Parts: sequence; C-alpha cells; structure tokens
Amino acid sequence: MVPLPPRRKWRAITIATLVLVPAFWSLMAGLVALATDEAKEPAGAPAAVAFGLALLPFVFVALRMDVDHTVKSRVWAVVLASAYTAVLVWTIGGLVLLPAPIFPFTALGIADHMAERRADAAPADQAQA
Repeated sequence: MVPLPPRRKWRAITIATLVLVPAFWSLMAGLVALATDEAKEPAGAPAAVAFGLALLPFVFVALRMDVDHTVKSRVWAVVLASAYTAVLVWTIGGLVLLPAPIFPFTALGIADHMAERRADAAPADQAQA
C-alpha cells in the first residue's frame, strides 16, 4: 500500500472531520434528548442517534494507517487530544464539546506526519553511519 502524500492525507483528515462533526453532534443531541426526565420520549432522538452511528464507519475508512505509521504514536496522539479536551471542558465548560471532534483527527495527522518524517530520516541516518 503506497502512503498518501501529505496534501491528500490532510484532505482525508479534513473530510473525515467534516463527516464526524455532524455525526458527533447528532449523537450528542439524541443521547441528551433520550436522557431527559420527561415522561414522553422525544420524537427525533432515536433517529438522531441512528444518523450519528450510520456516519461513523465512513469517518474511520478515511483514516487508514499507512506503513510508516505506528500504533504507539497514534494512541499517544488520541490520548493527548482527549486529555486536552477534558481540561478544556473542566476549565471552560460544556461548550467545548462542539469543536471536540476536531482534536483527535488533527492529532492523528500530526502523529502520522512526524512518524513519516522519522521514517524518511532513518535511511539518511543509516547511510551516514
């Protein structure tokens, strides 16, 4: 599998993020509506949850792992992005959850880019040694 050039990779991350944001908001709205204490179930809540869940597989197809990418760097990127989001929610409040889907994918893109740069530099370092 040939690695994607950086321009195409960031385009894939952007498209994945643009698909994830409505899925995330739809899931969040549906789950909040279902969790309300009203006796009558909100009419659109199950449909909102279903819509959000239906979009999720398309997001992760765009974020495939290439040969030079490492699981360790991707896990650390998502952990750091999640911790950053948690700190923002703790300090600022729930409004931060609206842009929250952007952080993990951007972190994945940066981690993959750094892994590719390390892989490109490794043959040069071995040739000098």
